[in-house]
Amino acid sequence: MGYDSFGLPAENAAIDEGVNPEEWTNLNIDIVRNQLKRIGLSYDWTREIHSHDPNYFKWDQWFFLKMFEKDLAYREDSYINWCPQCATVLANEQVQGGHCWRCNSEVEQKFLTQWFLKIRSYAEELLNGLNNVDWPEKVKVMQRNWIGRSEGSIIKFPIVGEERTIDIFTTRADTLYGVTFMVFAPEHPWVREWVKGTEYEKDFEIFYTDVMKQNKFERTDVEVDKKGMFIGKYAINPMTKEKVPIYIGNFIIYEYGAGA
Repeated sequence: MGYDSFGLPAENAAIDEGVNPEEWTNLNIDIVRNQLKRIGLSYDWTREIHSHDPNYFKWDQWFFLKMFEKDLAYREDSYINWCPQCATVLANEQVQGGHCWRCNSEVEQKFLTQWFLKIRSYAEELLNGLNNVDWPEKVKVMQRNWIGRSEGSIIKFPIVGEERTIDIFTTRADTLYGVTFMVFAPEHPWVREWVKGTEYEKDFEIFYTDVMKQNKFERTDVEVDKKGMFIGKYAINPMTKEKVPIYIGNFIIYEYGAGA
């Protein structure tokens, strides 16, 4: 039996109660343990673990350092779901209708430097491993979709008036002649840079605030209305050399692909 007891939610709760975080956490674990025993659950209580125990989290730190040494841990800027009331990061599943599942505060999007693990380096190995496990086929399909491996090409679209390019992955390079516009995620950092001080800035802020209230699963749901707006920027189709307008859309996710 284990308790995921280490983190800001536990610390914030202790602050609210005016007690030491370790004492408050241990007290709540005692309460949960007694409840589990009273309903007759037969765990081996000699094998109980707590994620706030130094004897436990030292191994988390050890694993991270090993990954860092192997260049499998890296830092990158990305958006997170932030609850200002709980003062902590939320997983997508913990954002319900744009609000925190715990305190119902409106969730904000923050662009922060974070640590990531290079799990994509193991995509092929993970896919091949699915052939060796005795799992239901529907579970294997879910895993293959989650890994998301695909083969294609990176196409570079020059941005009008800039040296940067928009690098897009596609499995259908033959369709490039038909590209007539591009769509960015509203939270892509380039977008705010492009609209700043322009006639599009005010409408962008309204659109951005509205989209950020949706979680990422809602935004990509086929049943959700697709919304977008032009932001006054253009790219060049590398095949036709024609200018194509750049829009932002609520159905594009920054963390997926190039965020465009």
